[in-house]
Amino acid sequence: MPRSYPPEFRRKVLDLLKAGRTVTQLANDLQISGQTIYVWRRQEAIDNGELPGVTSTELAELNKARLRIAELDLLRAHLDSHHHDHVFTGRDGGLHRRSSFHRRHWHPAVEGDPDNGIPAIVRGLHIHDLRHSHKTWLIEDGVPEAAQAKRPGHRLPGVRGIYSHVSSTVEQRLAAGLHTRWEQNRSPFRRDNLGN
Repeated sequence: MPRSYPPEFRRKVLDLLKAGRTVTQLANDLQISGQTIYVWRRQEAIDNGELPGVTSTELAELNKARLRIAELDLLRAHLDSHHHDHVFTGRDGGLHRRSSFHRRHWHPAVEGDPDNGIPAIVRGLHIHDLRHSHKTWLIEDGVPEAAQAKRPGHRLPGVRGIYSHVSSTVEQRLAAGLHTRWEQNRSPFRRDNLGN
């Protein structure tokens, strides 16, 4: 895999080129590939509209879309591997037993595992607390009450329950809101500490 350089470093190299330094000089002084510098210079020309091609912004969007498609493909393959709609399943695709799930998965994740260098996420968090958080997020995102009730498997009482339905547009908006929360709150610190 090619070495990655921070954007500030690339910017400085391109500024030095504009100031009169040659690609060969920069490659030797900074110990980077001359080809890498040529690629950066060409990409800058594309970004500035001086050459035809895909801009850096468009490349970032394409990479993000490819990652999302790959994640969806993995999720679909996982869901197709068993006969129900649950995502978090046991080793053989069956449902977790409450006691073993709590002991093997939930408790170590929430309370941490100092022996393996895993910090606690939120000490004392119960699984049911997630339902309350989820409902709160739906309220904050302005999701209609019928969709809020449907997510945890509830039904609205009376006439509201009879005449209120959740359209695919509402489901898509709900999913987009949750995905935005996911993206905004991803923690590289926690991922790194889990060894991923």
